[in-house]
Amino acid sequence: MVVGVAVRGVVALAAVGSLALTGCVSGADRASGGAEVDPAALQGELVFWDSTVLDTEAPVVRDLIGSFEEAYPDVSVRYENVPEEKLAERFAKAVQADSVPDVVRVPTTTTATLAKQGYLENLSGSPLDTPDEFLPAAFASAQVDDRLMGVPQTGEPVIMASSAGTMERAGVGVPSSWDEVAQQAESYSEPDAYPLQAPASGLEVLPFVYSTGGGMLDTAASRVIINDGPSVAGFEAGVALATAGALRPAAKTESEQEALKAFQDGKVGSIFTTPARLRTLFGSDPFRDGQGLLVGAPPAAGDDGPATAYLGYNVSVTSASQSPDASQALVAALTSASGQQELATRAGLVPTRGEVYEADEVSGDPMMSGYLAAMQAAQPTPMIARVQSLYGPIGQEWLNMVDGRTSPRTGANAIVRLWLPYLPEGYRD
Repeated sequence: MVVGVAVRGVVALAAVGSLALTGCVSGADRASGGAEVDPAALQGELVFWDSTVLDTEAPVVRDLIGSFEEAYPDVSVRYENVPEEKLAERFAKAVQADSVPDVVRVPTTTTATLAKQGYLENLSGSPLDTPDEFLPAAFASAQVDDRLMGVPQTGEPVIMASSAGTMERAGVGVPSSWDEVAQQAESYSEPDAYPLQAPASGLEVLPFVYSTGGGMLDTAASRVIINDGPSVAGFEAGVALATAGALRPAAKTESEQEALKAFQDGKVGSIFTTPARLRTLFGSDPFRDGQGLLVGAPPAAGDDGPATAYLGYNVSVTSASQSPDASQALVAALTSASGQQELATRAGLVPTRGEVYEADEVSGDPMMSGYLAAMQAAQPTPMIARVQSLYGPIGQEWLNMVDGRTSPRTGANAIVRLWLPYLPEGYRD
């Protein structure tokens, strides 16, 4: 399913160092209660660190906080906007200064790192623990070792964005399978034009891997599976498209933004990207304000349908909070269906709750329908500490595979070797 496009940003954060919170109550000791209480029973001052984009998204969040304070008159919230690229450093300094916030918006790639270091409250068994209300990949990407360490607020799946104008000139539609992508190569007769941009990052390679039933890690079994047969088959599917002339090559020196520029210039019909990166094209033609764009899940390898990678954002209570019940109530407000609807309709953020897509204002928006297709096809973020360090080696070895310097099997084994410094103790392939 492919329809119009929406926007949002994601940047993987660096891991926070191994610092200890002093004087904090364990999250496991306060695992339940807090979200469904009498407003009159809650009081205190909370500090909330938000990582949404300051100019375009944060105003919506601040409005949600204003409504929360009206509903809970004895609770005040001190709002701080902390840019994603500074969040890890700020958090580490806050730990040292004993000034950790009560509630924080955390990327899925950082959630496990903070949870493993004991910085986040375990919300398992609390009123916030409602897995049936969320899309599966989003909820799984808030769980670490079967403990709920945050509540999904917004999603950031890898999507396939397509240019209506470029495809119209080629006389093709949006491909739904890798075979269709290969078949379309002959239709792109303009010089240096291709059906699909070759991935420029490891994250964007994952739709190939997931489409054939592969993956990065089996966290339940502490196993590496990036070099298993199904994963290698995914790499082979991508290399086959390159061999067929269906992928525009991505040089080692080409950035994701340069790849997007090629898409903007009509050199490719489609590209794997994230809503945040796609948004950088919205200020100029031919995609001004999202016009002329189609978005959905990447193509499928077979009858099982498409699959893609998931990143997103969780809102977590820190284990340093002295007002855990009020903190959980704030998390509930910021991640509620009504809150997510506001974020979707006013800021274009991707909901993680299935029911939000049924609301009239959201269901009637073709952009959100496209994001839903990608969210439904998404596989969870592997919830281990330092997971953000695993994407780079995938991109590095992918370039070696697609350039013919190594085979998919050899490249997959090389990825595992590059991962070894970052994997938790006990992992095996």
